[in-house]
Amino acid sequence: YAVSPYRGSEYAVAWNHILNMSKDNKITVIYGTSGNHMGDFDEMNKFLSENKVENVNFVQVKPSKKTTALNFLNVKNIFNYSFYWAYNSWQIQVLDTVKQLMLQNKYDLIHFLCPIGYREPGYLWKLDVPYMWGPICGVNNVPWKLFKILTIKGKIRFLIRNVVNTMQFALSYRLRKALKGVDVLLTATTETKDKFDRISKNESIYIPENCLLVSPVLNSEKFKIENGKYQILFVGRLDDGKGCILFLKALMHVKRKELINVNILGDGLLKGQLEDFVLNNGLKDIVTFHGSMPRTEVMRMFDTSHLHVITSLSEANTTVVWEAMAHGVPTLALDHCGMHDTICEKCGIKIPVENSEQIVADIAKEINELLDAPSRFESLAYGTLECAQKYVWDTRRKAMNSFYDLAIERYNKSTRC
Repeated sequence: YAVSPYRGSEYAVAWNHILNMSKDNKITVIYGTSGNHMGDFDEMNKFLSENKVENVNFVQVKPSKKTTALNFLNVKNIFNYSFYWAYNSWQIQVLDTVKQLMLQNKYDLIHFLCPIGYREPGYLWKLDVPYMWGPICGVNNVPWKLFKILTIKGKIRFLIRNVVNTMQFALSYRLRKALKGVDVLLTATTETKDKFDRISKNESIYIPENCLLVSPVLNSEKFKIENGKYQILFVGRLDDGKGCILFLKALMHVKRKELINVNILGDGLLKGQLEDFVLNNGLKDIVTFHGSMPRTEVMRMFDTSHLHVITSLSEANTTVVWEAMAHGVPTLALDHCGMHDTICEKCGIKIPVENSEQIVADIAKEINELLDAPSRFESLAYGTLECAQKYVWDTRRKAMNSFYDLAIERYNKSTRC
């Protein structure tokens, strides 16, 4: 659905996949946006006017008048869940587009990639072509025990999401029908795999949705600290879902604050509220809010950071995990969602998820212990480089090609053939 060479998150997931898999395959990419909303193709148009991607044909599916109307409330930020009505309508358009393409071309396989959410399975599984879906995620809910830290709007939003998500996964007839047409299902977390394996005809394959686009490199000069400070980085939207308030509350209990600088990159509805918290709790000398930054500048910040922090309440494998790994930066994260699978004791620190008070205390404890034994910053960095080798694209490309072969093999043995 979304792809862009200039953005992170799911835009980057799709773009990195296309660039790498086109080394071994000829790919027709059906997509719906490269911008903030459906039908915004400006970024891809700009890129393709100046560059050619070998073995790739990009096909835009512009939203119809009906699809655009269904997306109106989402675009105006009045009712964001109306996006799913529009997205379903757009997927019907995709089916018609692919049927037309199949009259002119032979395709060996269809791979439905992005968005990562499972809720809208599209309609391409209906076609008589080997079919692969994923990696998918989205079955995880925001833990009820962490609702205490949410704003009123956050509580309402995630209450609705948790209830609807639980019901949709349990009751969606179209999801189960679509799964019957899937030859290979990829799941982005082990939690997602466990849940889908109970309802899928084939056991799914766990594989994170993204990985490292470049070979990991460590700036070892940053460890030559004399009168300097250790740099701690937080990157993400400043909203309820990213849980930044947990990190800020933990900083209040860090004993040797004079040894750290905290850089917070990103923007969002809670930015002002979080800035006020920092000001009112004596953290303004160590915490800097940078707002949204160009991608090149974000990478520079990773290059000089000693620790990366994720406090997301519900996540698959956020892109910043891989960006941190690519720069040899260990990650401190809550021990759930995708972080539970991709972070280990060699490359980071996982915080148990019992309740908000325990999380705040444990984050502070871990940072205090790092500052008491600062050589661990460097040992974790080299451990991160070691772990990163599991997530380079050369390894991923071989795995994906084997999954393509498996999808074709299963299709040929099935009654769909």
